Amino acid sequence: MGIKNFGTGTPKFNEGIIVSGSLPQLYVSGNININANVEPGIQFQIGNEDRSKLSVNTSNNLVIHNQYINKHIVFKVNDQGNTRE
Repeated sequence: MGIKNFGTGTPKFNEGIIVSGSLPQLYVSGNININANVEPGIQFQIGNEDRSKLSVNTSNNLVIHNQYINKHIVFKVNDQGNTRE
């Protein structure tokens, strides 16, 4: 299907944007603004199961929520070419 470029302006979609297929990828050049009246967030799923969520709660805290049982939140950094946790 290839790359679809909406060009300049602000396209509006009543039901959101759905990306699907064998390799669903959404490339964004520039900024992404997530705006909601209550607790805007990004939900991560694998096989339609909630795994983690990044959000801002009503107290204006950044929330990193691991929704999978008995798993950790891991931060990785590049330390002079070596990946460290």
